Amino acid sequence: MNFFQSRWVLLLVFSLGLTLTGCGGTEETTEAPTADTNPETLTLDESETETEEDAEAEDAEAEEAELTPAPDGTFAASIQEVLMTSFPEQTGFEVDVVACPEDVTLESGEPFTCEIQATEGFITSVDVITDPEAETFDWTTKGLDIRGLEKAIAAGMLENMELTGKVDCGLGDTKNPFREEAVGSAFECAFTAGEGDDQTINVVVNDNEGNVTWNVK
Repeated sequence: MNFFQSRWVLLLVFSLGLTLTGCGGTEETTEAPTADTNPETLTLDESETETEEDAEAEDAEAEEAELTPAPDGTFAASIQEVLMTSFPEQTGFEVDVVACPEDVTLESGEPFTCEIQATEGFITSVDVITDPEAETFDWTTKGLDIRGLEKAIAAGMLENMELTGKVDCGLGDTKNPFREEAVGSAFECAFTAGEGDDQTINVVVNDNEGNVTWNVK
C-alpha cells in the first residue's frame, strides 16, 4: 500500500496589528448587489410568464443570499476591510461582500464568525479570534478547501506514483469549495488516471487547522 502524509494547511493565519483608536476604514463599505424589484414590463407568451409565487420565491432567495456588512466606524468594519483583501490573497477567491457582527469588540477577546460572499457566487464563513493584548486577530476559513486538496492529491500522485489524472472529492456542482469535516472523520476521493490506472484515495481529517492524511486504498 502506498502511503503519503500531506500536511496541507488550509489557510495561512493572518495577523494584523489594530489600534484601538482607529477602528474602521476610510473606504466605503461594499454593499451586496440588490435585485431589481421593478423590472420593465415585457410581453411574454403564457408559457413564459412568471407566476407570482415564483417571483416571491426568487425574491426570498435573493434576499437570503445578501449580506449586510457592519457600518463604518465599528471594529467589525476594520475586520471586514482586512478580509476584503486578505481572503483573496490567501485563498485565491475574490470577494464581493464581507459581513461581520456589528457588536463585536477587540477588547472582549471572544471569537466570532464573519460571512464572505465570493465573486464566484458562493457564501462561506471564517472564524475570527482576537488577541486584545497584542491588538491582533487571526482568522481561518471554516472547513477544508476541497478544490485545493484535489490539486494537492493530484500533485502527490504524480510525484509519488508517476500518475497523472483528475481528483474528485465530491464537490459536484457546489460552488463553495470549503466543506466542513469533523476532526477524525474520513472521506474518499476518486482519482481518474489518464493512463487508465484509476485509484480510490482515503482522506482522514487530522485537526481543525486543515491538516489531513491521505493514502491510496
